[in-house]
Parts: sequence; structure tokens; C-alpha cells
Amino acid sequence: MATAKRPLGLLLCSVLLLVLALRALGWVTIGGFLGGRMPDLARWLLSLGVTVVLLVSAVGLLRLREWARWLTLALCSAYFGLTLVNVAVLWPRLQASRPSLGLGVLNAVEAVIALALAWWYLNRKDVRRLFRDRG
Repeated sequence: MATAKRPLGLLLCSVLLLVLALRALGWVTIGGFLGGRMPDLARWLLSLGVTVVLLVSAVGLLRLREWARWLTLALCSAYFGLTLVNVAVLWPRLQASRPSLGLGVLNAVEAVIALALAWWYLNRKDVRRLFRDRG
């Protein structure tokens, strides 16, 4: 039974990582094109690298690899921190434009809630045991 081995919460964490991977690639690529400029090579390569790491983490979670659980915890922590720093740095610009403020705050709140829930879920005793028993 696949559901006995991979609970719904684990599938949701993997989907979250997939969404973050697509966002990482999309913000630089699509955002650059919409802004009327080509993304520079360094940003595009960084975005591609982040996307690959997120995808590897998502697949590792689905395969119940302990290293993937740790990698996902580290990624959630880093993304959480970077989101908070990003809001703090962009706050003056966000306040100048009301639509941007609403969208920026909504994006930050969404990310913080999703990442905090994923971090909490992957640290639950039963989930840790699931990975330990598999490895």
C-alpha cells in the first residue's frame, strides 16, 4: 500500500517543494521578460540551481530518504528566513504602492505559513520514525 508508506502530509510537502521550484525558475525567467529585460546569466543559473535542489528534495521525500528530510528542513528554514529578510528590505517600496503592499504581504504570509507547517510536519515523531525505518 503506497498510502501506508507515504502519508498525505508527505505528498503535500513534496508538492510545496515543486511549487517553490517552479517559482524559483519563474521569478527570474518570466519576471525578467515581463520587465522587458533578459535575465542575466548568473541569476538564471542560481535560479536553475535552486530549482534542481528543490526538485531533488521533493523526489527524495517521496522515496522516504532521510537526507531529503534534512535537506527539506534546511531549505524550509532558509526560505523562511529569506522571506522575512525580503519583506524587511522591500518594505519601503511596498508601502509606496498599495497593490504591491497587499501582494507582497500576502506572498510572505503564504510562504511563512506553508513553510512553518512543512517544518513542523517533518519534525513530528511519527514522520521521523517513518524515514528512520525506511533508511
